[in-house]
Amino acid sequence: MRSKKPFPPETIECLEALLTETGSIYEFKKIQTVYFRAKYDYSASKIAQMVGLKLQTVKNIHGAILKYGPTSLKSSNRSPGGRNISYLTEEQENVFLAEFEPQGSP
Repeated sequence: MRSKKPFPPETIECLEALLTETGSIYEFKKIQTVYFRAKYDYSASKIAQMVGLKLQTVKNIHGAILKYGPTSLKSSNRSPGGRNISYLTEEQENVFLAEFEPQGSP
């Protein structure tokens, strides 16, 4: 088994600040996974049990922060839901749907 790559020394202070700033529970858990390893050197399996994430997710988070830095802990700006897939623009869709609206009063 290969040894764990250590996090930079300033990681702990950065994570402590991020823990107080985050508003998302998932983001909080992601930060905790790195914090527990950086500060207490817990294993990935112990962190997964403590935080409630899958072992592979914890390993992925550790790998991402080592590769990309603390910015990888922030969730993407994309909010869930919305128009993720569409074949027509909203304007084209409104024109198409207008054809099916009843004309005049019943």
